[in-house]
Amino acid sequence: MSVPPPSTGPTPPQQPGPPPYGTHGGGPWLSQPSPVPTLNGLAVAALVLSLTVCLTPLGLVLGIVALVQISGGARRGRPQRGRGLAIAGVAVSASVIVIAALLMAFADFRVWTVSSPDRGTDGKVEQRSTATVLDLREGDCFTPGSGLPKGDRDPMANLAVELIPCDRPHEGEVYGITRIDGPAAFPGTEAVAAQARTRCVPLLLDYIPDPDAQPGTKTFFYHPDEQGWQAGRRTVVCWVSGSGHSTSASIQQDLAAMEPGQRAYLTAIRPLSTALLSRPPKSPAQDLAGAREWARMMPGAIDETARLLEQAQLPAAARGPARALAEKLRASRPDWVDAGAAKNVDELRKALAKVDEHPIQEDVTRVRTGLGLPTTGAGGGRA
Repeated sequence: MSVPPPSTGPTPPQQPGPPPYGTHGGGPWLSQPSPVPTLNGLAVAALVLSLTVCLTPLGLVLGIVALVQISGGARRGRPQRGRGLAIAGVAVSASVIVIAALLMAFADFRVWTVSSPDRGTDGKVEQRSTATVLDLREGDCFTPGSGLPKGDRDPMANLAVELIPCDRPHEGEVYGITRIDGPAAFPGTEAVAAQARTRCVPLLLDYIPDPDAQPGTKTFFYHPDEQGWQAGRRTVVCWVSGSGHSTSASIQQDLAAMEPGQRAYLTAIRPLSTALLSRPPKSPAQDLAGAREWARMMPGAIDETARLLEQAQLPAAARGPARALAEKLRASRPDWVDAGAAKNVDELRKALAKVDEHPIQEDVTRVRTGLGLPTTGAGGGRA
């Protein structure tokens, strides 16, 4: 989304010609020519500055001063030329100022792009350039101008980012661009953020099909605020960062380049991964309704993942651990059902505590070992 260039305003009127000199008489007497009025320099400067955009306000001031000088000179018998130039300078300056004010009021941006992103023919960033989040594309590596968010509620100080080639140190990487739906009226930050989170999760698994191989990463997203929403923006930028430090490589994974058994396993656990990544950011005590809704997602995800694990064409070393993992997941299913039906926070916590009685980390590690997948951090978290 680019910001339209400020208008230079209407074309100034043509400079009027000088008034006629006095003429010689036809008789024996020779009439003296009338004195030529001087041209007011401020009037000329006002018109010139009105066309420079950056100095337009100065052009407006000089035009007004020139009109005052010309009017005063006429009263004192010292006429000056340039009234038309001064009027044109005032008119053009005022037009440019009004147009700039309208752009500032209605444009959906907080920071002007300092330079256009320098991209190659493949769309990849080739060298460092300063831009805004509005310029980000999927696959871009960057460092936020405000630094990494310190938490879910950490607001952005500005929209500036530094676009950086992915093989150089950077703090963030865009894994998806999506759009959200909603009414014309702003539905509130909570509603927008919830929908943005829902839209970003599947895009993360498209970009990083094996998130267990990227331990310590954190996901974020930029979504429209009230001003952006009212201006018609619905775009969400989904991005990921390492565990509080910069990296010099892309985190993108190519599922097609993996071995068949690895692809089969990652495809099988995707329903479970999607549900786990959809966990609400607030605790059950802060958002009981959100926690219950999340718990209701889990039985369906467990059923689908267990079925796919049992059907997957896996190497012999991973086949047994995969069946054990499917059994553990099914054993936790009733507890997830209880969590989804909990009437209060205590009931929900008790149900989740029973889920923890069916740990899956060891089984996940055994499957990944049999498939030759990284095991650092694998299987962490409740399932």
